[in-house]
Amino acid sequence: VTSFDPLRIYLFDEGLTRFATEKYKKGASNITNRFMHLTNYSVNKKSQNFDKNTDADVDDTGSKWSLSALRRYFLANNMPWEKVWDGIQDILIKTVISIEAIVNSKIAMFVKY
Repeated sequence: VTSFDPLRIYLFDEGLTRFATEKYKKGASNITNRFMHLTNYSVNKKSQNFDKNTDADVDDTGSKWSLSALRRYFLANNMPWEKVWDGIQDILIKTVISIEAIVNSKIAMFVKY
């Protein structure tokens, strides 16, 4: 985000992806399994299933991949990457729009033009 008034958002096509270390399973009994629902490194590094990548040149192994590695995986497995990427963009844009008014009001309070 380089500007909120007017709103200007740039999305870079590279980044990190993190994975939960437990496969998702439906059911109320799994609701407290943090390894299943969260992707935070600070949580998942404590899981017995955490897979640490020890080679910076290999970006498609372990519990954290590059975004381009995830894209390659989707395309190699005939999965709908464009649909997922469009969804990611949609969520990010809507998230920023949801705070646009409050940010603009705070800027108006503290930034003199």
